[in-house]
Amino acid sequence: MIVRTLLRLYFVALIVFTILRLILLGIHFEEASHATSLIPQALLMGLRFDMVILAYIFALPMLLAVVGESYLGKNASKAFIYFAGTMCLFAFIVSTIDIIYFGQYAQRLNYAVFHWIDSPWFVIRLLVQDIAFLLPLIGILITGILWMRYVQYLASRSKKNALNWIWKFGLVFFLFLSMRGRIDIKSPIRVGTAYFSNHHFINELWLNPNFTLIRSVLDQRQVVKNKLSLTDNESAANYFRQWINSNSADPCSIERQVRYTAASRKNIILILMESMGKCCFTNQMKLNTTPFLDSLSGLSRVFSPVFSNGIHTFNGIFSTLYSFPSISTYHPLKFSEKKYHGIPAELKKLNYTNLFFTTHDGQFDNIEGFLYKNDFDKVFSDDEYKFEDKHTNLGVVDDVMLRHAADLMDRETTPFFSVLLTSSHHTPFYTPPYFKREFSDDRTNAIHYADAALRIFIERAKKSPWYQNSIFVFVADHGIPQTTDLPVALSYNSIPFILFDPSVTVGTLVSGFGAQIDVMPTVLSYLNLSYTNNTFGVDLNNSKRDFAIYNYDDRFAVIDSSLIFVQKYDRSFAGVYSLKNAEAINCKELSQECDKLKKAGQSILQFYSNFEANCMK
Repeated sequence: MIVRTLLRLYFVALIVFTILRLILLGIHFEEASHATSLIPQALLMGLRFDMVILAYIFALPMLLAVVGESYLGKNASKAFIYFAGTMCLFAFIVSTIDIIYFGQYAQRLNYAVFHWIDSPWFVIRLLVQDIAFLLPLIGILITGILWMRYVQYLASRSKKNALNWIWKFGLVFFLFLSMRGRIDIKSPIRVGTAYFSNHHFINELWLNPNFTLIRSVLDQRQVVKNKLSLTDNESAANYFRQWINSNSADPCSIERQVRYTAASRKNIILILMESMGKCCFTNQMKLNTTPFLDSLSGLSRVFSPVFSNGIHTFNGIFSTLYSFPSISTYHPLKFSEKKYHGIPAELKKLNYTNLFFTTHDGQFDNIEGFLYKNDFDKVFSDDEYKFEDKHTNLGVVDDVMLRHAADLMDRETTPFFSVLLTSSHHTPFYTPPYFKREFSDDRTNAIHYADAALRIFIERAKKSPWYQNSIFVFVADHGIPQTTDLPVALSYNSIPFILFDPSVTVGTLVSGFGAQIDVMPTVLSYLNLSYTNNTFGVDLNNSKRDFAIYNYDDRFAVIDSSLIFVQKYDRSFAGVYSLKNAEAINCKELSQECDKLKKAGQSILQFYSNFEANCMK
């Protein structure tokens, strides 16, 4: 009864998928607590996506079992069962990994997970050093053992089938039909099918991560080929050139010359703070988490609101240093053959020395190779430190790296541009024993320590001769995801942009929307350094924007003072939401406001896609 056995395996697999979905719901129940009436529908609808995945697993072995049952030997029958069982196990592993991934990025598993496929040991050590990640991994191991024992049990009991041939072929027909997920002939099931409510988590809940992963891999092929099709290329180019005030007819020229007569050749020290979004600051956490950054802000030039261009560290490095946006799951640091024009290139023209400091392996994300290709003179990574000083996979703690960086900067005899990438506010959280823990949870203590490490660095810098002739720029690579009803977590992209000049004693707030791409022109203009702006950024000191665009892997967002437009790159979903109550907006009533955000996001990202494909060599 091989057909019966496969059918039994199918239904048990469906139950396992449901259990994994319930685990995800239990972990994030707070996000669904105000929409509990929709949970049963989401779980029921989730079965549709589960059945699509299982259809692809079971259709072929079921067909072969039905057609060739009379001719199959016992070993062949077992092979079909083991094949289906093993494929189900892989699907369960993906779903379990998704629980970890969703907790980190507030979205289902997608192509972005392959960003780190070339650094497997780095990722494995990162996972096993954090108990929050280790428990699901143990769960995968236990589930895998129990599941394969069950498959072995079924295979050992498999016999000839007594089902009527009509039932047999009916099952096969059902499985092949289930691959579409929908009976409607116009379109099969898509990721956008899941968006049946205004609640982001509820919509995501009924997706199967195997489906989103496979779908995003297929979509990524179009992104890699730079075949983004958000809008037509001509209107995108026209909009972009108007946006940056350029009259050039050359599709590969976005150059703007910025000239000053009296330049201030100060050292520039840019601290790229790991995961230090604005949600981590004292005024938003309602805890005294960032006393140093709070006090420093009162003496600094603070730009607000500012957004990260992506949700990964490599996005933060790329957009902050080279002033280009992030798009989909594209990983520019992996393409070392391309040459980008950013702040390192401009400062190189002015005889600056470009230095980059990180706490961990410089090969991770191809940071070192990319930076050397793109105008950095020296990259200092974990090779600089003793083994006993490296407590986690992320290398040394922040204050060790920052003090070492200050020592090395003491040796410089010409103006320098130093980028310091911190890591202590990243899992696995580790605070050194000499730092007093004042909070009950590891994340809050990590934030507090990261802030204290910055204070230690500035106090150390004050002892150096270059301190008074320097400016310090504090920007986060991204924030952290927090509970939200929106399709994107604002906390993940809302970041600080603080420019501290020791020679200035009065703080200034510069209001207006900005992003990481604006750091280069803003900093260079502040110092009156003449430069060629061949990027997507603008000088926030003298230019005003009324919106910002940022990337969220499989979707992008355009935000202004009251609304946010969110669209998936595959165009399976788009919506406009109120920032006041996170409710969907009826764009028929606010057509002008909705169209403005939609056109901005689609045009600018479409132009960048074409520019990246055709102009970056």
